[in-house]
Amino acid sequence: MNARVSGLPPVIVLAEDDDALRSMLSGLLRRNFPGHDIQSLPNGLEADAAVKQLIGQGRNVAMVVSDLVMPEMDGLELLERCADHNPEIIRVILTGQGALDSAIQSLRMGVDDYVQKPFNEVELVRTLSRHLDNRALQAINEHLRKRL
Repeated sequence: MNARVSGLPPVIVLAEDDDALRSMLSGLLRRNFPGHDIQSLPNGLEADAAVKQLIGQGRNVAMVVSDLVMPEMDGLELLERCADHNPEIIRVILTGQGALDSAIQSLRMGVDDYVQKPFNEVELVRTLSRHLDNRALQAINEHLRKRL
C-alpha cells in the first residue's frame, strides 16, 4: 500500500520517556501539524518497532523526534536505526542534557537537528516546520527533475 495512493497522512513519530512531556509534545504536534498522523511512544524500542511497522505498511514516516536519554534504547541509537530504515526520515533529538559532545555526536551521525530542553514551543514548532518544508521542497524538486 502506497501512502500517496491511499491518501494516508505522513507520520511524525515521537519518542519520549517522560509521560507528562510526551503528552504535552503530542498535543503540540497535533495542534501545529494537523496534516500529520502523530504516533507517540514511551521509549526507543517501541518507536523503532513502530517506524518499521509503518514503513512496512507503506506509510510515509516524515519525521522522528526523540528524547536523547531513554531506557531500553537511547535517542541516538533510535535515530540511527531510523536512518537505516529510510534515510529520508527527518531526525530530531530533544534533550535536557546540555553536553556538547552529545550534540556533536548526533550531528556527525546525520541527525537533522538538536533541540535542548527546556525549549520554547514557538522555536520548536518553527524548527520542525522548517525541516518538513525543506523536505517537501526537495521532493518537489526531485519530482520535477525526473519529469525533465
